[in-house]
Amino acid sequence: MKYEFLCKNPDSKKLIVVFGGFASHSSHFSHLKSDKNVILFYDYENFDLNFDFKAFDELFLIAFSMGVCVANRLLKELNFKQKIAINGTN
Repeated sequence: MKYEFLCKNPDSKKLIVVFGGFASHSSHFSHLKSDKNVILFYDYENFDLNFDFKAFDELFLIAFSMGVCVANRLLKELNFKQKIAINGTN
């Protein structure tokens, strides 16, 4: 699995976690802007989630297509303020 920050704001303790669908890439989202930190997880060749979410006070989840299934499998222990699943199943 790969991840890349789409937006970084060192003054924000909020993180929007995006789990993309099959063949998602950060370039697909480069036009989006946010005052929050936004990270994209993609390329699910493996399910190694090597990211520390503890640096953030509030977490929000957006998952699309295959990302809905992967996020459900990997993020059960995290407390999200809001979760949005788009066009995917578990």
